[in-house]
Amino acid sequence: MKTNFYLLENFFESFNALKEKLLTILPQQLLHPFLKKIFSKRIPLLISNKVIIIAFFSLFFTNKVLADYFIPAGSTINASTLTGQSGVLTIEGTMNVDISSVSLLGFTSVVINGPYGQIFWKGSNYDLKFAANCTFDINSSLGLQPTGGSASMGLYIGGLIAVSNDHAQNAPFSFADFNSAGGLPKYAISASPTSLGTVCEGTTFSVTINPFDNVAVVDCIWTVSNGSIFPGSVPGFSTPQ
Repeated sequence: MKTNFYLLENFFESFNALKEKLLTILPQQLLHPFLKKIFSKRIPLLISNKVIIIAFFSLFFTNKVLADYFIPAGSTINASTLTGQSGVLTIEGTMNVDISSVSLLGFTSVVINGPYGQIFWKGSNYDLKFAANCTFDINSSLGLQPTGGSASMGLYIGGLIAVSNDHAQNAPFSFADFNSAGGLPKYAISASPTSLGTVCEGTTFSVTINPFDNVAVVDCIWTVSNGSIFPGSVPGFSTPQ
């Protein structure tokens, strides 16, 4: 009997801790009044019902980091709170770069939609970092902000400085460039012959890369594991190569 009482006491301690966490973390406007009543002391519940509720919310909190993340218009989220999130980050409100270095390496794509979507750097010497495979699509007149501010505000992709406020730190893009391009530059690649299975010894294989826009100066470098290639590189190309 003593052991059962000890287990029951531990259960209620865990239940109360979960209750406080839910009421603190979840925005009040998202908490249905019924849920607030469930986790208040005014309505007694059977132990089995409480176990079901705890299991449900534990599953919810465990899996939500695996889902896409959406910042709606009219809301502001600090980037430092999104560490560990993954999938597609869609911004229609404001995401603040609120500390000196924020790494959001779990996201595979960032979409900034207008008219109010923006990533806003709140201070100089602040860096925002994404993984190398992350893509950017800007459909907002705001995009990366503030433009024309401190040169030490940086956006890193794959460990390299891709964007800084005004081309500082050898970044190929300024914030204004990046916004104008709608994100990362896009290229079309074509090959002849189109099937690698038809490329044999003595066969000429050609590949052409064509930039869709020329908002930044980039270098084109070709490499091949066997044989020779020409040209090997074209610095600052702006036409099909």
